[in-house]
Amino acid sequence: MFFGNRAVKYIVRKKSRTFILILVLIVVNILNITMLTIRKNTNNIQSEIEQNTQSKIIIEKKNNCDISAEDVNYVKQINEVASINKISQQYVYPNNFNNFKGKIEDNPREQMVTLYGYDDLSKDSRFAELEMKLIKGELITDKSKKAIVINQKLADQNSLDLGDKLFFENAGEMVEGTICGIYESSIQDKQPDTMISFYRIENIIFVSQDVAVELNNKEIYSKIVLYLAEPEKIKNVEQQMMDYFGENAEISTSDSTYQKVQMQLQQIERISNLVLWGITLITFAVITLLYCIWIRDRKKEIGVFLSLGYTKRNIFFQVLTESEILLSLSVIIGLVLSTKITNLAMDLFNEAQVSRINLDTTINGDVVCQVFIFETGIIFVAILIAILSLFLKKPKEILAEMED
Repeated sequence: MFFGNRAVKYIVRKKSRTFILILVLIVVNILNITMLTIRKNTNNIQSEIEQNTQSKIIIEKKNNCDISAEDVNYVKQINEVASINKISQQYVYPNNFNNFKGKIEDNPREQMVTLYGYDDLSKDSRFAELEMKLIKGELITDKSKKAIVINQKLADQNSLDLGDKLFFENAGEMVEGTICGIYESSIQDKQPDTMISFYRIENIIFVSQDVAVELNNKEIYSKIVLYLAEPEKIKNVEQQMMDYFGENAEISTSDSTYQKVQMQLQQIERISNLVLWGITLITFAVITLLYCIWIRDRKKEIGVFLSLGYTKRNIFFQVLTESEILLSLSVIIGLVLSTKITNLAMDLFNEAQVSRINLDTTINGDVVCQVFIFETGIIFVAILIAILSLFLKKPKEILAEMED
């Protein structure tokens, strides 16, 4: 009789042993699939983290040395720099509107407002720090042209709204822009009455860089922020910037988010690796023990088969086939249950974290195949260990032991 037919009949006949082994394998499969899925996805999101964790180098002017267009062009040539947010600052006179007045009347700059030029106002600004909040319109982006964002109190004082044009004057230059957004600040009501007008939050106006460049007749910046494509190289780029700018700029880094997420990912990976090693050792020990017990109970069966002329290879593959059938069933059941357990495991982990890591917990075919091959290897070795002592004996010796 073919060993496959004998394997199926043995599984059907020995229901209790079948149930015990398949239950053990289901538990093992669930743990293995869950841990491998989590570990696989922690590796897959590394590139996404590098792009979205805002690792950056901040370069600010010092000693009254502005950052020039040539400086920006130099920085752009660095491969690790993914994008740049340029920031400028200047004091100008409003032309067709009045600034928000303070209490000091004799300061020559009392009529001025403060302009901040931005490539992207959602980053590296008080809006990113949640001190300011847009209440109408939209923020300035790198695609904005002649765009202006003003304070709500300044807009109310001058009856301004979205779409209105403002004119600014600086050193004889007259430049216009269009209001695209209106904001309010959480601290504007806490300012002292004696504050000079152009320092007041109400007189802080944000403009797109084309407005700032036109007012200055050239590209000069007070600060630039470099966003890195490879956060792990932040120290190298920082040193390169220090060598280039020297004493003319103050350079600092900000990669706390990247480091925090990296620590969380490393923690997930360590836990999953530890669990996988534990599962492997326990699985190997339990399955080997079960087969040693069951093979010992099958001495007579194996002795008879050997006496009838069945080869040791045939008998070995019968036992292996029995196990592979049960393993296949347990993998299917484990796959169904593992999706829910994987999501639950990530929810429990995220509850203990300050920031969330959204891992894709979808189980793919690679993980299932990996688990099946991995457990087949364990079962193969376990069966070999359990049955080897019998295969070293002759059929008569095996049957004689049963008679004793």
